[in-house]
Amino acid sequence: MTDIRRGLQVIGKAFSLWWQDWSNQELVSLAFILLSLTVLGFAPALFGVFHQALDLTSGIRTGIAGWWEGVKLYLKDSLLWGLLNLIAMAIFAFTLWFYANSSFSLAPYLVILISVLALSWFVWQFISLACYFLQVERSLKLAWKNGFAVLFTEPLLVLLPGLLAFSLMLLSIRFFIPLMIGSPALIAILGLQCVQATLPPEA
Repeated sequence: MTDIRRGLQVIGKAFSLWWQDWSNQELVSLAFILLSLTVLGFAPALFGVFHQALDLTSGIRTGIAGWWEGVKLYLKDSLLWGLLNLIAMAIFAFTLWFYANSSFSLAPYLVILISVLALSWFVWQFISLACYFLQVERSLKLAWKNGFAVLFTEPLLVLLPGLLAFSLMLLSIRFFIPLMIGSPALIAILGLQCVQATLPPEA
């Protein structure tokens, strides 16, 4: 229960940071939406959101300037991350569609299994992306390893922030309104705060 409580504290702190800088986070989220409309710009735009969110968690409000700096700075890694996740999403979407429309007796169970795997994949990427920005070496491979480590060592801490981030993503896709009020920035802050909560306190 202690880890669950820590997860709630992460959510509270993330929301507080986001709300205190809401005007900047709103502009960053709108910039994210506009660049994402090009499709290829989605991943760079997301990396930019995380870059400025990292500044915010450090007490520095860089807003749009920080977002654009992140877009340019991590362009290569963001495009690779985006490609791999696009492939993964296509596989999950196809298999879900296939088994949801199948008469195979085990199809309903496979739909549940694939849905759980898709959720797990999202939470892993959510945490790994935060790890990428918090680690000294900017390496996707290392970030994915660190993301696994966080998930396996602090599953209950990650549970609530991860589910909230996933819910925000689904609501943003379905209704669009959360996107307009700054959900991408809130998701980024949630991820960073979650991983920061697993780090030992500074001396």
